[in-house]
Amino acid sequence: DITDSKTYNDWRSGNLTHYLQVVKYSNVYDTDDWKMSQISLHHSNEEINPLLDELFHSEPMDEILPNDFSNNHFLYAYYTYEENENLWNKVIRITEENSKAVEVITILDKIPGSAFSNGGVIKFGPDGKLYVGTGSVSDYSDEPQNLDSLAGKILRLNDDGTTPSDNPFEKSYVFTLGHRNPTGLAWNSQGQMYATDSGPTKNDEINLINAGSNYGWPEVQCFSKIVNLVNPLECFDPGLEPGGIIFYSGDKFDI
Repeated sequence: DITDSKTYNDWRSGNLTHYLQVVKYSNVYDTDDWKMSQISLHHSNEEINPLLDELFHSEPMDEILPNDFSNNHFLYAYYTYEENENLWNKVIRITEENSKAVEVITILDKIPGSAFSNGGVIKFGPDGKLYVGTGSVSDYSDEPQNLDSLAGKILRLNDDGTTPSDNPFEKSYVFTLGHRNPTGLAWNSQGQMYATDSGPTKNDEINLINAGSNYGWPEVQCFSKIVNLVNPLECFDPGLEPGGIIFYSGDKFDI
């Protein structure tokens, strides 16, 4: 049931949308993603530092950072790179000091990458774990159904990149499988998790996310009667190209 608070989807066109969250435990503070999208393409401190400087000086700090940000100074990013003519992704943790990157470490690597279905949404959940949506890479790939692959999944990590002991699959980062291109993650006030998933040309989805569930891609799009596959809450035809999802429960909009 998604009616307990209002749900807004951020619909954007484009193939590669990357997010940089400023985080402290379960708090997530999204930066302006169009300004910070370059963070996914660079890894050296020299290239990251100008972007951090813009982040810390373009908005009032209390609107971007948690009150206790000074306790860890960590930024997390989904970083896309090319190696031997193949695209890969890694999750990096940036330590900030005086608006500069003083340390950049990789906490998860070798996530299959693509110029199209690349995933890239990362957020901390209310349980303090880092969730990462990864793309299917190709519409002709069965890797979203392969538990040994990081493609087409929602992954769940500890904040240092280790595997949580209570993940649904033993010694695996995989939290859910069968995704094409996750573009947004959000939790309601009861801690229920939702995700948007972008379809190939239509059939964009909003899914209720539960640990260990299989959302069907590429076997099915939208709704099916297959017992072990989870149907979406909503499926959109024509497509809407979801860029993200948030819950809003305030009183500023008359909807």
